[in-house]
Amino acid sequence: MNKPPRKPQKRTRVLVVLSSNGFVELFADKDVDFHVAQRLHVDTIEAERLAEDLLDITIPKSFRNLFFPGKLRATALVEKITAETALDTLYKLSILRGLREMQNEQSAEKIPAAIKRARRTAR
Repeated sequence: MNKPPRKPQKRTRVLVVLSSNGFVELFADKDVDFHVAQRLHVDTIEAERLAEDLLDITIPKSFRNLFFPGKLRATALVEKITAETALDTLYKLSILRGLREMQNEQSAEKIPAAIKRARRTAR
């Protein structure tokens, strides 16, 4: 007997917004629980181990089963974004869009020419 294919489960989406002053905002539907944990800033490997242990015991019990490498879903490096870097990024994106459009236009022009060549060689 063949089982009917399962419908993919709807994935829970979470949006995390970081402000340049360290303020963190988490956005999601009502059925999502959050806990934000912060590691201590340390300077040695031994202190790093202790900070990890501290983090482990301060995470609420209901979240501890998530604190494993196999459960990690994403990472990010937080950097300050200035208006200048944002404008520079937008400028670079506009150049990339323009190049893509040019490439698509050239590809569209080449297709009819390729069809004509194929028809000539087929005769």
